Amino acid sequence: MAATFAELELAYRHVAEGAQRVADQRRRVAEQVRAGRDARLSMSVLDNFQVAQQLLLEHRKLIFGKLGEELSAQLKHAAKS
Repeated sequence: MAATFAELELAYRHVAEGAQRVADQRRRVAEQVRAGRDARLSMSVLDNFQVAQQLLLEHRKLIFGKLGEELSAQLKHAAKS
């Protein structure tokens, strides 16, 4: 499957949104801890967000790599013509 710049742009947006989710959840955990409340569930959610963020980063890297390979192949083909 060929990767597109639109897919890469979407992946960058997903990474940015994921980073915001992680930051927001970290703040929630910190607020709960400061208030002396049970933050176990919030910490579990944070862990899940962090795992998801890592997957989003890996997906973006994969798309970026595919685009690079495709562009390289096109350049080689153009150079031969």
